[in-house]
This record gives sequence, structure tokens and C-alpha cells, in this order.
Amino acid sequence: MVDVFADRSAAQDWFAVQERTLSAILRHAADLGEHAHVWRLAWAMANYYHGLGNWQDWAAAQRLAVASAELLDDPAAMAYAHRGLARALTRLGEHARSEVHLHAAIVACRRMGDRAAVRR
Repeated sequence: MVDVFADRSAAQDWFAVQERTLSAILRHAADLGEHAHVWRLAWAMANYYHGLGNWQDWAAAQRLAVASAELLDDPAAMAYAHRGLARALTRLGEHARSEVHLHAAIVACRRMGDRAAVRR
């Protein structure tokens, strides 16, 4: 069953209650090789982590997403995951590592032929 939230605050409250469970599911999915679910769940959790300023957990989730996207060899997943990790690393002040992941995201976008995403 999917909950429909009345507003952003209600969604954030739900995430706050479920965050530990979602993080555990993310790690378990990675362990099981459910890579398509891993990168999507990490992407879905990104706004929550960003809104809290929880850069460490955001980066950890995105590292799992990058590993899963690479194993899938899915350029769209790689673009989302690398860009998400780059954003989290930037917030952590790890600019050189962030640049590596931004470059990887651009490469993935080029591989898909997504010129608009490359310019973003």
C-alpha cells in the first residue's frame, strides 16, 4: 500500500519514522543483488537526507546506488547515482571526489545521448 501524504511536512514525518527501516532495506537489497531497487531507493531518499543536512547518510546511500548502477551497467542509473553522490560529497566538502562523480555522471549521460543532462 502506498501512502498519500497531505503535504511535504507529512511526508518528512513519515520518512523520519521510517528512515532506519529504509536504510536497512537499502543495504539488504544491495546484499541480495537487487540493484535496480537499490539505486531507485537511494534516489528516493536523497531529498530527505538533503533536507535534514544528513550528508554522511546521503553519501552512504549514494555509494550503494553507484555500486548497484555500475553492476547493472545502466547509464541512466549511473547518471542519477553518480550525480547524487557528487552532490552529497560536495556538501561534505570532498570537492575532488565530487568532481570525479560529476564526470562519471556526464559520461553516463553522453552514453545515453542525453545532451540536455550533460549541460545541467
